[in-house]
Amino acid sequence: MAITTTGYQTPATSREGLKPSVYDKIILIGADETPILSMIGTSEVKGIEHSWLTDTLAAPKKNAQLEISDFDDTRKSTVQKTSNATQIFTSPVSVSRSMQAVATYGGKELQREVTKRAKEHKLDIEYALFGLGRHANAKQSVFMAPTIRTDTTAGEMAGMFYYVAKGAGTWSAGKRGNVVAFDSTNNWSGTETVLTEEILHTLLQNIYDVG
Repeated sequence: MAITTTGYQTPATSREGLKPSVYDKIILIGADETPILSMIGTSEVKGIEHSWLTDTLAAPKKNAQLEISDFDDTRKSTVQKTSNATQIFTSPVSVSRSMQAVATYGGKELQREVTKRAKEHKLDIEYALFGLGRHANAKQSVFMAPTIRTDTTAGEMAGMFYYVAKGAGTWSAGKRGNVVAFDSTNNWSGTETVLTEEILHTLLQNIYDVG
């Protein structure tokens, strides 16, 4: 005769004494990679606005001089100053004492929340590095200039597309500064284009040309 271990109780899962079977880890779902933030360098900033100087190399040319000759260099300085605003990022963590004290799946609640917030914090910085979130239209947001903070306005950094565009406010011949468009209208307002090997080669050539 067969005797069931949950007999005479419906539903079976409501029987007293049953130990729930739960995987004791909480799996975080979502992208957590931050390639730009991981690859770029860092340096100390001591003001609400940070600036740096850039210079450009002249294009290669024929360079042959007589053994005895005068130097006649009339070139002007090409050093340029570029600035960005510092932006404060916050990711608060709040866990009550009771939640920290009781047994929970996934380990201690505070440590788990800190780990989760740290990943989200990095994603927020990566989001800002692309210049996203500053305008409802992402194609406008990425080109917005930095906002220096005031007593009533939070500082917002400009994303990398703002600097790649080199101050250009409009598209011309499929380019806005060093930003290249491959959509149907060559200005980011047309139908999107599938990335092909030819387009990739064009992008790599542009990168090579601008150093």
